[in-house]
Amino acid sequence: MPQPAIFADRLHWGLLHTFLVIAEEKSLSRAALRLNVTPSAVSHSLRRLEEQTGGRLVDRNRQRFALTGQGALLHEAALDICKRINVLDTTFASGVPAISGTLNLLMLSTLVSDTFDIFLTDFCKRFPLLAMHVETLPSSIILKKIGQNLPSLGLALCPRETRDIRRAPLIPQRYALYCGRNHPLFTRERVTRQDLLAENFVSFFSDQMGDSLAALAEYREKHRFTGTVVASANDQDEVKRLLYAGYGIGCLADDSARKDVLEGRLRRLPPEKGIADVPVYLVWSGQRKLQPAEIIFINGLCDAFGRERPFPAAGETGETHGA
Repeated sequence: MPQPAIFADRLHWGLLHTFLVIAEEKSLSRAALRLNVTPSAVSHSLRRLEEQTGGRLVDRNRQRFALTGQGALLHEAALDICKRINVLDTTFASGVPAISGTLNLLMLSTLVSDTFDIFLTDFCKRFPLLAMHVETLPSSIILKKIGQNLPSLGLALCPRETRDIRRAPLIPQRYALYCGRNHPLFTRERVTRQDLLAENFVSFFSDQMGDSLAALAEYREKHRFTGTVVASANDQDEVKRLLYAGYGIGCLADDSARKDVLEGRLRRLPPEKGIADVPVYLVWSGQRKLQPAEIIFINGLCDAFGRERPFPAAGETGETHGA
């Protein structure tokens, strides 16, 4: 077998294309017709490739035509190369910038949005050479990292825009009150708002005045809830876990709780209209120059949600600054 260090240099790339056709047609004569060459030329190309790879690639006789184990491995690698070349061809033909590298995205957990999922699918197809690195964090940590000029974008709750953090409202989230299946209110036939006022509460760390979920704390204060906050967490899944266990009632985004209600883990409580709107924002640093991929992502995501683009179209050339 050729040494790995020199294998790629010795391999004739044109022979790989011939090998792909042979594997697809399962016949040297049919491969020759497709390539518009003689069967002997195809046979010669196969022998040369077997010499370069150091082993038989095809088992063939009158009754049988099959790739060997080594042939199957080479076929898989050749297909991968072909797919990558086809991606480049599509990108070049479309006129879309061949953006590469890595886009870092910090986002709060359990974000439910079909629009965002559809956008990501389209973005992946448009920019196949661009890798994505996604990390889920509490909104407060996301805002801290963005404010420190980390090369990342964020999807987070952001109560205010600052000089260091720019934002665009994206996903509307309606919060409502819920209890879990182990809470006494879960099986009560009729629950009124008055029934909730003295109930113990499960809250988010950021559910306090001046923080990202201040609207939830303001609602409790305005409507004179007197129950004690007996449990809290910084993650929506953990708040749900505490609600399931029956620690108290608590607030959740309707979109994230809908499946739990349908599957009998949570019950939505009054008022029917919910208690507060807390949108998710797309956030980025206002103090560093954004990369072309980041600007394209920001503008594209705003387009998907019908929001105004923060950057002019010229920004997609990479000349626009984040400030």
